[in-house]
Amino acid sequence: MDRVTVYRILDLLVERKLVVRISSGDRSFRYGLASAADHSQHPHFYCSNCGYMGCLDQKVSRIDLEPILTSLPGLVSRVEVRLDGICNNCLNNRQTTERGLT
Repeated sequence: MDRVTVYRILDLLVERKLVVRISSGDRSFRYGLASAADHSQHPHFYCSNCGYMGCLDQKVSRIDLEPILTSLPGLVSRVEVRLDGICNNCLNNRQTTERGLT
């Protein structure tokens, strides 16, 4: 299967609201399951060093959206929360390199 076919299938899944497109901070996207009864919307962590993206528990970022949503001049269809930083693996590799233990 060629790459164009894969992206067309992903676009169709996004259109049918089975999958969501998740911004990774650069010019690429990740894809994940859309919110459903057994898979609720949740925040993600993105490592700006290696590109790792992982799911976080909803308890990590409790944001009261009500004041934000009521002050907007339109209807919000989706909210995406992503925390950017450096993952533990990259931090550990950096510390090892700085100590000269490569």
